[in-house]
Amino acid sequence: MREIKFRAWDKVEKAMRDVVGIDFGDNTVNLTKVFPNGKTGNYWRDLSNVVLMEYIGLKDMYGNEVYEGDILYDYDFGMRIVANRDNEIGWGLLKTDLENDKFEVIGNIFEDPELVSGI
Repeated sequence: MREIKFRAWDKVEKAMRDVVGIDFGDNTVNLTKVFPNGKTGNYWRDLSNVVLMEYIGLKDMYGNEVYEGDILYDYDFGMRIVANRDNEIGWGLLKTDLENDKFEVIGNIFEDPELVSGI
């Protein structure tokens, strides 16, 4: 069984954040912000102001977790692909297609939208 966890794109601050908790009753999400001095702090944001992305259960060749919306470069296929939900990666590849491949997370659709062109 894979670990269930999320990260979120904060639409207000235009930044990727770790998700500490989700309160579906209040429609809010608790996010972690890292300050320039290295300290962290948590804050709540309305769910309408974030895009939640689920960890898909894979790590790249450097041990980085792969989340929905991540842009991957697959060295075996020689192409960029976008991770998404429902066990699919980009062009309909299944996660199992990548389990033995050499690939790395090279960005995500929010912070690096230029990497999506041509996919």
